[in-house]
Amino acid sequence: YHVEVSQTGYDMQRSWIEIIDKDLAPEFSLTQSIAPGDEISSQVITSIKSNGPEMISIPTGSFFMGNKNDPLTMPVHKVAISKAFAMSKYEITFDDYDMFAQATNRALPSDNRWGRGNRPVINVSFEDARAYVSWLSETTGKKYRLPTESEWEYVARAEATSLFWWGEDVKDASGRANCRRGCNSKFSGLFGAKTAPVGSYPANGFGIYDTAGNVAEWVEDCFTENYTLHPKNGQAMVIKNCDARVVRGGSAKDNAERLASHIRDYHRAEIFDAHLGFRVVMELK
Repeated sequence: YHVEVSQTGYDMQRSWIEIIDKDLAPEFSLTQSIAPGDEISSQVITSIKSNGPEMISIPTGSFFMGNKNDPLTMPVHKVAISKAFAMSKYEITFDDYDMFAQATNRALPSDNRWGRGNRPVINVSFEDARAYVSWLSETTGKKYRLPTESEWEYVARAEATSLFWWGEDVKDASGRANCRRGCNSKFSGLFGAKTAPVGSYPANGFGIYDTAGNVAEWVEDCFTENYTLHPKNGQAMVIKNCDARVVRGGSAKDNAERLASHIRDYHRAEIFDAHLGFRVVMELK
């Protein structure tokens, strides 16, 4: 017989059982379901137990990726995000990364004398970010990784079709992001730019903070000069002998125009600097 066991708020479990001539007491264990917008945090098992980064469950859907006026993001194309995932609510912080570095005897990255704690980690390469998600997966038993470029833009837009998650007007960056010019930020200006503690500015429609400004963020994809061959299923762009990785989101040293959701840049995987960090995703199914 095919048995289904369900309970509100939990994933259904299905199983085949054989009816035989004796008492039957099958056991079922239900897993609590995760709905879009739910907050998730996994326990990190090291010498000191701690929680991993706060995650937000992202709804599946589709969107148009790119911008018709930017050669690096043409052609505009429809991308379907069909696999459930959660994204870190904030950029990975020094608190997050330093726990990993200390647990693995890895060198601590410089904070440029801006402060550690809940500021986004900086001076980390693509390979450093990859090492962090590998460790996080191992110590939590969950599947963490860097976001693909498509996933990143999907979340950054948060269902908005405008240039920025807040709308079309670049002037509305004021009070919504940390950037050098056009954001009216107390952390950055014409004569200097530094990171802000994560969550200092409003979240977008998905509840994700700092997708515009603060630090630019590594994603998984290999860089190509346009989207002609870009996957339309949300997967990463993979190239043999990939020597450059995509960077998204703009940073504190950029003008507000560079914070548009479609804007992309790239760096060699071994590069690190004071305006480059990352965030993570966790696969849900």
